[in-house]
Amino acid sequence: MNRLCGSRLVGSIALVLSVSALTGCDDQPPLPALPPLPPTAPSIQPQFVVSGLVHLPAPDQTVVVRAARIEIGSGSHAGEQYFTDERGRFALPPVADADINLIVSKDDFEEGRYAVHQLTADRTIDVELIPHYVRRDWSGTFDTKYDGGYHPFITGWEPYEFDIHSAGEVSMHLDTCKDVAGTYTDFLFGITPFQLYVEASLRGHDAKKSLPAGHYRLDAGLSGPLGGPCAWALSLVRPY
Repeated sequence: MNRLCGSRLVGSIALVLSVSALTGCDDQPPLPALPPLPPTAPSIQPQFVVSGLVHLPAPDQTVVVRAARIEIGSGSHAGEQYFTDERGRFALPPVADADINLIVSKDDFEEGRYAVHQLTADRTIDVELIPHYVRRDWSGTFDTKYDGGYHPFITGWEPYEFDIHSAGEVSMHLDTCKDVAGTYTDFLFGITPFQLYVEASLRGHDAKKSLPAGHYRLDAGLSGPLGGPCAWALSLVRPY
């Protein structure tokens, strides 16, 4: 009897332990939930700066174009406008577009277009803007040296060759500190092959003439004992 009762007791103890093992987890606090994954950050597109210089075509490429309008014609910045500074230079804001089109314009100039392709780094561009008319200015002095004879010379001048692509009026104006024009004493500027010239005389400070398209050369002429030194300034306006 005792052995049987003892067996029942052992079985009861095992059953209690088994139930306790199965249900003991309910007495523990639940594990905290894992935090949600952060959202994937959007990819950042690289941005690059397009800058440049706007100037006249050769032979006047050293003449910059101030206050030229630079308009972005395509991409995310389409319609934005910027201007060249006193040095003819400009810089656009950083852009992420690989290809952009630029429209360059100014009053009395033909509109120019420039395409920038495959932009993978900052880029500097060179833009020629064609004017309706070209103005050039020169200044210097003329003088005479004597070494047993009189030898006139001029400073600040080199012959100027240019092309006129469309017929039109050419004008010149010459200022000097004194008038020297006569049989043996002359100071003048002339355009060949057409005899259009201005001279340092009361009647010759201005000249104008309609010239056809072609290639031209502007030269200075000196002769005789001019005296000096004397300052001079010349301006030329011609069609492109």
